[in-house]
Amino acid sequence: MIKSGNRYLRYYLLEAANFVRRCDSAFWRYYDLKSTNTSTNAHSL
Repeated sequence: MIKSGNRYLRYYLLEAANFVRRCDSAFWRYYDLKSTNTSTNAHSL
């Protein structure tokens, strides 16, 4: 992730993406599928 640019905009975009991931079951399944298939930098929820 690029750290340059507006930090507030980046924060709110990430918050919006996490909200959709938590509340929409289709996005939740997709995120879960992608996070379990990664070989490096595995995410823990």
